[in-house]
Amino acid sequence: MQFIFSLLIFLHFVSCLAEKTEKPPLAKKGELNLLAWNFEKNGRVSLHGEWEFYYRQLIAPNESQNSNATLQKEYIAFPALWNSKKVDGVELSNEAYATYRLKILAGTNTKPYGLRIGDMYSAYTLFLNGEVIAKNGIPGKTFSEETAEWYPVVSYVNLREGENELVLQISNYAHRKGGTWAYFELGSSEEISNYKNWLISFDFFLIGSLLIMAFYHFGLFALRRIDLSSLLLGLFCLCTTARIGVTSERLFVPFLPFRSFETQVSIEYLSFFISFLLFYSFIISIFSNIPKKYLNIFIYGVFGLAITLVL
Repeated sequence: MQFIFSLLIFLHFVSCLAEKTEKPPLAKKGELNLLAWNFEKNGRVSLHGEWEFYYRQLIAPNESQNSNATLQKEYIAFPALWNSKKVDGVELSNEAYATYRLKILAGTNTKPYGLRIGDMYSAYTLFLNGEVIAKNGIPGKTFSEETAEWYPVVSYVNLREGENELVLQISNYAHRKGGTWAYFELGSSEEISNYKNWLISFDFFLIGSLLIMAFYHFGLFALRRIDLSSLLLGLFCLCTTARIGVTSERLFVPFLPFRSFETQVSIEYLSFFISFLLFYSFIISIFSNIPKKYLNIFIYGVFGLAITLVL
C-alpha cells in the first residue's frame, strides 16, 4: 500500500510538470489574430473576446467597413447576453436585434476548417466573407418577421490568407434573454467533426442507458404492482431522456411532430419540472415513515404551478 501510495504521489507531480499548451488568443477591438496559432499542435480555438456590436442594426457583410456615419459601433464581450449590458448608459432590451462583427487574421492553410456553433437567442444568420455559412431560423426586426429556432450547427469553411470577416445577424423576440451565449469553436475539420460525433455518441449513451433503466423498472412494476417506486423511477428515466433529447446536441428536435421553438422549449422546461416531481415522489415512496404533509403541499404546489404556467 505504501508503494502504491508513493507511486500515485509521483505520478501526480509528474503530471504537474507536463508542458502547458499555448494560451488561446482572444479577440480585441473586433479583431482575432490567429496567424501564430497552430491548429495541428494546439487544437481548436474559441472565437471569444471583444466583437464589434451594432445594436438594433442588421448590418450586411462589408457594410460595416464603409464610412457610413449612421452606423453606431460598440465593442461587446462575446459570448454574452446583451440585456445585461449598457450602451451610452442605457440598458439594452432583451427583445431586439443586432449585428456582431469579427475580423479574423489567418495564415495559409489548404485544408478546410470546422466551425462549431451552439444555439443562441433566438434566430441568427452567420456570414463568412459575404457568404452564409450557418443559420438558425430567420432573424427579423419585429416579432412577426422573426422565426425562432435552437439547433447546434457545424459548418465547414475555408479561411483565406490574411483578413476574414465574420458577421452575425441575430434577433430575439421569443425568449426573456437576448444575445449570444453559445460557443464558437474553430478548428481543423477533422477535429471538429470528431468532437461533434463524440458529443452525439455521449448523448446516445445517456439516452440508451436511461431507456434500459426505464424499461427494467417498468418490468419490475409489472411483476409487482404494489411497488410504486419502480414505476416512478421508470417514469423519471423517461422524462430525463426527453430532456436530454431536446438539450445539448438536441437529437430529438428534427423528429418532433410539431417542430417549433415553443414546442421545443416547452418540452425542455416540462421535462425538468416533471422529472423533479417524479424523483421527489420516488424518494418519499421509499422513506414512507418521514413526516411530509406540509413539504408535499409546498413541493407539489410550486412545481404544479410551474407546469401550469408552461402549458
